[in-house]
Amino acid sequence: GKLLVTGEIDTRSVPVALPRIGLRLCVSRTFRHVSWRGAGPHECYPDRSTSAVDAVHVTKPEYMTTPYLVPSENGSRTRVKWISLSQTLSGHRVTIDSPGTFDFSAQIHSTETLSMMTHGSQLNHASTNSPTYLNLDSKLMGVGGDDSWSACVQEKYLIKPGVHAVNFCIG
Repeated sequence: GKLLVTGEIDTRSVPVALPRIGLRLCVSRTFRHVSWRGAGPHECYPDRSTSAVDAVHVTKPEYMTTPYLVPSENGSRTRVKWISLSQTLSGHRVTIDSPGTFDFSAQIHSTETLSMMTHGSQLNHASTNSPTYLNLDSKLMGVGGDDSWSACVQEKYLIKPGVHAVNFCIG
């Protein structure tokens, strides 16, 4: 079967730009392979994807992490049309798509864990019993940093107040 996830998020009363609008799922680590149609193969964001290639990419969640010195949210892929999670390369698959493109990341550490750390050496290797944290973002703010003196995100890469749709098909 398929699970259709649809909704609207009303951010008109939020006074600041939001970093993302979407879903976060915890997925069993038995799904060892991630493939997607979109930008990659490396980390890329809406405003940082010039060197990314739009193609079908395949990897494992543990290779989608970008090991920043100070741990933070990382590993996003942008302009994604679909993703597929599988236990083996030729085995059972769970596929996620959306009417438009979206952003996603598959992380071995939760956002909460990353935000508590001050140095990458503090992160333990996630056990095989730990879930994969899957972020599905209908909208994702850019990361900014066009120059060395500010970290401002260009206006077109901000998530402005409004009513935003979330639409995913999981099956």
